[in-house]
Amino acid sequence: MYLILDIETNGLPLSINNSVYKINEWPNIIQLSWQLHNKTGNLISKKNYIIYPKNFIINKESYNIHKINNYKSYNYGYNIKYVLNILKKDFLKTKYIIGYNLKFDIKVLISEFIRNKIKFKFLKKKYKYIYIDLFKILNKNNFNK
Repeated sequence: MYLILDIETNGLPLSINNSVYKINEWPNIIQLSWQLHNKTGNLISKKNYIIYPKNFIINKESYNIHKINNYKSYNYGYNIKYVLNILKKDFLKTKYIIGYNLKFDIKVLISEFIRNKIKFKFLKKKYKYIYIDLFKILNKNNFNK
């Protein structure tokens, strides 16, 4: 199975090398979306959740990127613990994780699991996962130019 992951946040960490255990130095998740595909590429499931902001606000800079504002998240957002537990179940079904900024996304996910006191050992195990970082692929093939 393949899991395609996309995360929107309320900002960026001061450094991508910050410890995930310093949860106040990592942004909060605003939107969490993913798809599960089987080995032939057929869509198995698709999830897309706006997150209810608990103890944080969505700033203008973040809004300009993902177009999710405080009104939308307060009125349509889901509890982050609920969403993380659904994602956790889907992570356990997959061998491959696909995303465009996975180094950031996985660290944000781990910090959210820590912040919300949810066990996350499945993210730290030595899986036989192949992480495909689309930023690296695009840069390698000079798509920026």
